[in-house]
Amino acid sequence: VVNDLGGGPGGGGGDASVAQQAVDALKALGGEAAPETSSMDGFEGGRRAVQAAINAFGRIDLIFNNAGIVEKASKFVDIPPDRLQRILAINTVGAFVAAQEAARRMAKSRGGRGGVIVNMSSMASKLGGSNESTDYATAKGAVDTLTIGLAKELAPEGIRVNAVRPGLIDTD
Repeated sequence: VVNDLGGGPGGGGGDASVAQQAVDALKALGGEAAPETSSMDGFEGGRRAVQAAINAFGRIDLIFNNAGIVEKASKFVDIPPDRLQRILAINTVGAFVAAQEAARRMAKSRGGRGGVIVNMSSMASKLGGSNESTDYATAKGAVDTLTIGLAKELAPEGIRVNAVRPGLIDTD
């Protein structure tokens, strides 16, 4: 299931055409995919994404928590609370909830077959955020901590957990 972030705080829906392009690319490679457009800013987006996978395929074997945003560079002392909340909601809470929902269904002790959780981190988590993006770095540092904790806790359940920690990526 391809879930495009889209939407705004508490919002629903991303860009269906972007999600469909990803689905088409995956299908062209011989994979199976279905689009799901919902915002990952908090609790409901992660739940919807996992449920969409189950609805489309009957189970979930892998989740890649890739939703993330970064805002325009800003001095730490000038970062407003609503910006911090939005970055944490999407980059951290969304990943936490999606992983939790997936783990509930993948865990062998709950009747699952095990699986894989991959979280998107960032080198900002180790460098403190380049270009005055301390809020982004904070959120990704939490993703690193989440990944380590889940890897230890979920290994006995047959669930492998890792993170990808790239440097700068040129995106829209």
